[in-house]
Amino acid sequence: MKRKIALLAALPFAFASFAFAGCKEEAKAPEQVVLCDFEQFEPDFQLMRLQHEFGAVRVNTDEKYVKSGKTSAKLMPIGGYTSGAVPYAYIQTFSDRFDYDYRDFTKVKSFSMWMYNAQETTEVVKFGLIGEITSTTSCVKVPCIQYALESGWNKVVVYLEHDKLAFSLDVADVPGLYVEFENAGVRDIEEAPVFYMDDVALNTLETPVEIDDDYEFAKGEIADFEYDYQANMITYQNTKDTSMPNAYVVKAANEGLIAPSGEKILKVVTKGDKERSGWPSILIPQKILEASGFNQIPKEQWANYVFRFEVYTEVEDIDFKLYSILYAQKGSQGKQTIKTKAGEWVTHEVAFSTVGYFDSNTTEEKLQTATENILTAPAKWAINWGGYNDAEEKVFYLDNFRYVNITEEGAQ
Repeated sequence: MKRKIALLAALPFAFASFAFAGCKEEAKAPEQVVLCDFEQFEPDFQLMRLQHEFGAVRVNTDEKYVKSGKTSAKLMPIGGYTSGAVPYAYIQTFSDRFDYDYRDFTKVKSFSMWMYNAQETTEVVKFGLIGEITSTTSCVKVPCIQYALESGWNKVVVYLEHDKLAFSLDVADVPGLYVEFENAGVRDIEEAPVFYMDDVALNTLETPVEIDDDYEFAKGEIADFEYDYQANMITYQNTKDTSMPNAYVVKAANEGLIAPSGEKILKVVTKGDKERSGWPSILIPQKILEASGFNQIPKEQWANYVFRFEVYTEVEDIDFKLYSILYAQKGSQGKQTIKTKAGEWVTHEVAFSTVGYFDSNTTEEKLQTATENILTAPAKWAINWGGYNDAEEKVFYLDNFRYVNITEEGAQ
């Protein structure tokens, strides 16, 4: 049986130590912590959580598909045949019952595993971290990388970009890591593709990473895309991979445009698919919204403020509608249609007092509740659009997300 390395001894580095749960003695930190070697049902198989109509995971004893030891995990991912759900499985990094806790990823350089692709074709598999376990059937996933697995054994090593990850999760509190497969498009488990997994491990650091969260803002700025960190802060939410957009910072001049502010803008390339799937979105994360400071403005001053940003598209809005949605940590959200004009920069504006509006069914009470939740405890700011089935990509640009005191503006 392979020996599972448990971090039950701390580094002699005082506050910079790898002092995980149960640490008593001083010793050198191991370079690797094996989360799952699949030599025992508990906790390895027991704590693997299957999501989105995954399919099945079985104990494998065929030594051809075991990288070390006597057993490995046989994965048979399917996903939702009708719903189109993309199957994924995650492995917890902590357990009260089994007395371990490796959630602090400031101490983790990378995670790794061996994967056996039993197909004759190369298969794309995605790997990432769990930002939050919201329920038994729902998680916040933070993608890290995708691998093209060749037939046979593949060593997968996922190196972590801590500063980038910090926009999407608490790097010191990562409850799991996940593996995501493509939807197999079949109903019967015996028709599922087959993969084998072994030796899932965390590769540690001697000194914890310090997260750089010293963000720069001009007055009232949320995101103007002029600072280097802003190139990494945009994340996505989407129901299907087929319409996953791509967003990146560009110089406006290189796009033949003049930036409304500064020199750089955000370019968003959207993709269609035949099923017109979902409501793809790009997101400005909670950490940036909080750091910008609008949530510190006293309630009695909200009537003086508005949110603004600029948008540019070559597509008429009758054919391609964009929406702005501000989310609160308490679950409230406010939605506005973004009016655009093909070939021109247009300023979108929403007053603080109406930021909680969603649709015609929004009562005054709901508006006030949502507005207060959003302005005091924001969660994320999404720009989204309806899925479409055109073969051609549609492109739009964004710039200068900000909040403005209109009384001061009028006095200038």
